[in-house]
Amino acid sequence: MKKVLAITLAAVCCLTLVFSLAACKGGSGKYAEMQAQVASLQQTMEEQGLNMTITGDGNKLIYTYTYPSEVPDVMGDALESALQAQSSTFESIAETLKQAVDVDNPVVVVRYLSSDGTEICSMEFGA
Repeated sequence: MKKVLAITLAAVCCLTLVFSLAACKGGSGKYAEMQAQVASLQQTMEEQGLNMTITGDGNKLIYTYTYPSEVPDVMGDALESALQAQSSTFESIAETLKQAVDVDNPVVVVRYLSSDGTEICSMEFGA
């Protein structure tokens, strides 16, 4: 379980870096650079045994992490605690979305799923 939490926190740090760089860069290369950073983050997560997808839906940026195997029931509580501890990071990412895309009230959604698609934990963070 410690490994899973370490992976979660590493993902949060990487996401913060991705959006921090995106907010600082200007010009047409920003999208391509961000795409490359996201692809690199996805590969890193897969190497750690966690599938990550990033999607958009309306004003929401959705991070979905899927574990390749079943996880213990207590994992949901641990993930929720880790997300709550990092809430300011995700709120900062939501705030950065205002600069990157034209959307009112951006929301970052973080979802963790087990291998069968069952939701383990999900939280939303506003700007």
